[in-house]
Amino acid sequence: MTPSPLVRCIIDPLLKAEIRHESYQGVTRSSQKESSTKHSLNTHTMSTRARIGILQKDLSVESVYHHWDGYPEWLGVTLQEHYNTHESVAKLIDGGNMSSCYSDNEFDYEKQEFVKQDPKPNYYGGDDERPHLNSSIQMFLKDAYASEEYLYLFCSREVIEANKHNMKGTIFATEGWHAWSVRPLYNEDYSIRDTDVTSVKIPAYDVADAS
Repeated sequence: MTPSPLVRCIIDPLLKAEIRHESYQGVTRSSQKESSTKHSLNTHTMSTRARIGILQKDLSVESVYHHWDGYPEWLGVTLQEHYNTHESVAKLIDGGNMSSCYSDNEFDYEKQEFVKQDPKPNYYGGDDERPHLNSSIQMFLKDAYASEEYLYLFCSREVIEANKHNMKGTIFATEGWHAWSVRPLYNEDYSIRDTDVTSVKIPAYDVADAS
């Protein structure tokens, strides 16, 4: 069975080791409905921002913003080690935008200090922080307007089985996480007009950042 032109348009470019914006020149910018949640971020705060998503059976992507340590050596490894099934990833993303997906400390406002806790996601909470939906993988890769530096996308066995004829021979043919670095493309007024994405490798667990 030959994949439809629309599906091949979405998946075929992702076969390459590097994915460049030029592959998507024919696609219009996301509508306001598809634009990601905007955050008022302090530019003086050091962080590596990221977006983590899960691929659905209809090839749409549900995703959330992740503020701290978004580089592959920490976030990528953490996602692979602790969130590696459809159920665990869906539960993680269902909580909405977060500062960290695996935090072992929390700020105690009474004590005015950080206290240790069992590792868990640290969500922002509230209706404005709920998961964001993109209609396709393509839109997900283009829709990084909250200063994300990395994008992560999980593809489960259930999704692969539902789309096996379209995914055969692509990077989505096996279950797991896929990652991309993001470089913003600016207008003259320094507003972000588009994004340039490049596939990156998530390292093995033994090179994870222990900090």
